[in-house]
Amino acid sequence: MKKLKVYKVYMEDNREYCKSFSVIVPAWSKKEAIEYCHGNGDVVFVKDVTDCYKIDLETLAQTLTLRHYERADIEIITRTLELVGLSE
Repeated sequence: MKKLKVYKVYMEDNREYCKSFSVIVPAWSKKEAIEYCHGNGDVVFVKDVTDCYKIDLETLAQTLTLRHYERADIEIITRTLELVGLSE
């Protein structure tokens, strides 16, 4: 299975006070990350930050358990994150 990447997309909003901002976008490719941000400003730069955003599945499972998620829901969430490559 193809691994999902995480991109930091830097943008400028020239409509309102020339604000610069960035968003974190999980996507299969840089092109898809840019398309996701379409209409929110001008994309200035895109950086692959996948290695900085790995999710600790054990901590996530504990948190979801404390929030009374069903075991099956926790398994679906953690397994999906593992399959797409976003877990530690």
